[in-house]
Amino acid sequence: MSTTLLARYWADLLNDYWSIAVAGSAPRRLIGLHDGEALTALFRALEDEAGEARGDLQTLMGTLPTSVPYHLQQLAGTVPMDYGNSVKEGL
Repeated sequence: MSTTLLARYWADLLNDYWSIAVAGSAPRRLIGLHDGEALTALFRALEDEAGEARGDLQTLMGTLPTSVPYHLQQLAGTVPMDYGNSVKEGL
């Protein structure tokens, strides 16, 4: 893995988390990855709670299927094997 690809991955991950947490919009960068589906699930869960009184994030995470927190942790701790295949070189 090159440093350029690693930097691009972290930029994409942070961009998706920013979209979800701050902008209130759906993630776009990593949703094509297997683990990236968890970002969409997190966004939908937050969106469902938007009309209700929001609880804390830990409570929300407890309502998600167990695979979602696992995949979010995988995204934070490792670069997915399929990431390099989903990124066009030269972007």
